[in-house]
Amino acid sequence: MKDIYNDLSFLFNNNRGIVSDLNNDLNKRLCELIPFKKIKYKSGEKIDNWKVPLSWELIRVEVKINSLSINQKDIPLIVPFGTASFRVSGNYIDLKKFIYTLEDKPLATPYRTNYYSPKNYKICLPFKYLSCLNDEDQISINVESRTKPSNLEVLEITLEGNSKHEILFTTYNCHPGLGNDNFSGLIGLCKLYRQLSNLNNLHFTYRFAVFPETIGAIFYINYLQKNDELQNILFSSVLTCLGGKLKNYSFKESPVKSSYSEAYKNELKKEIPNIKIMPFTPDGSDERQFSSPNVGIASSSLCRNRYYEYEEYHTSLDTLEYMDICAVNESTNFIFNAIKSLDKNLRIPKSHARFGEPCLSAYDLFLHDGGSYTSKKTNSNINQKKILFTLLSIIDGKLSFEEIVKLTMSKIDSERSDVEKVLQKVIDLNIVYD
Repeated sequence: MKDIYNDLSFLFNNNRGIVSDLNNDLNKRLCELIPFKKIKYKSGEKIDNWKVPLSWELIRVEVKINSLSINQKDIPLIVPFGTASFRVSGNYIDLKKFIYTLEDKPLATPYRTNYYSPKNYKICLPFKYLSCLNDEDQISINVESRTKPSNLEVLEITLEGNSKHEILFTTYNCHPGLGNDNFSGLIGLCKLYRQLSNLNNLHFTYRFAVFPETIGAIFYINYLQKNDELQNILFSSVLTCLGGKLKNYSFKESPVKSSYSEAYKNELKKEIPNIKIMPFTPDGSDERQFSSPNVGIASSSLCRNRYYEYEEYHTSLDTLEYMDICAVNESTNFIFNAIKSLDKNLRIPKSHARFGEPCLSAYDLFLHDGGSYTSKKTNSNINQKKILFTLLSIIDGKLSFEEIVKLTMSKIDSERSDVEKVLQKVIDLNIVYD
């Protein structure tokens, strides 16, 4: 992981957001580490009410407080991404409305954005520069920025397994100068890809994607749907807040339940005995998008120090030192160990048929006497048919092998060994896949 950190850390403070040359610089570097494919959306492209913005660049900023001059080299987070050019000067009391600051954290610069409100003319300053000012002290603010047409870039790569079932890992590249949220996710995703790519004979297929938070996820979901790939995703996880000084692990559940998400949670509980399980709330990161009602993917996140819960969150105090590369390494290993175990042990059957039940006469089954079946008859052949029809009514791509067996036995009077035998046969015949 240290090599990934070293290859990316010099880009840490670059003023990134949704669309910018500096976003593209980071993406280029990521593609040198991992052979990602780029998916591009031009400025102005729309999905629902979301529109890809113009590329934004900060040309220069100068803030004068009496005789003191401050620029972006002094304070990398000084201008919220997306802010249009503006110039103001006057007394401190009149210019307070142009300044974000945190009185309770006088050394910290707050992190703010103006993605969709460029004329929200603001700068961000540590309160230490303001604490001793009088109302009549003089301040001038000069921000110069520019925009141009460009592309929102999504990075994607897939590790093919034996199954069409996919596990999706995502992270976001839009937070400059913030270590835990979310340089840790970028480093963790690169390491996790390398760890999984070193495993032989993967069962599940693993997909990895990097994009700007929220709008990037929405455009990517649309891409997956258009390419008929969304239906294959069993589970997704956002890699965010994997570092931090405190060992305060939490797992945020999805409102969408699935056997995989529950099994993943249980594996993490084995890895991290004191992990806190948190119910879903509609805030945070892109688990909101993937778990949204019209998408319906079970999406969760494991965090070491979760957003909102640590003092340094969304401030310049969320440094690379606070993030702690060793903490990110530990978190990523927990995720990898859980995924590795599930890849070996968990199977989730799903029918190949898309428009109803499969044509069973196309397979070598025990179905040679059409019309003889009634639900009240019992003999060996009819019992197998009952098991088969019950299985096919249950298998939905969400339940595990074990759950399907138990549910079938609860619906019909059959021995476990008989149910397992029929289920394994339909898997072997490729009527369903796992």
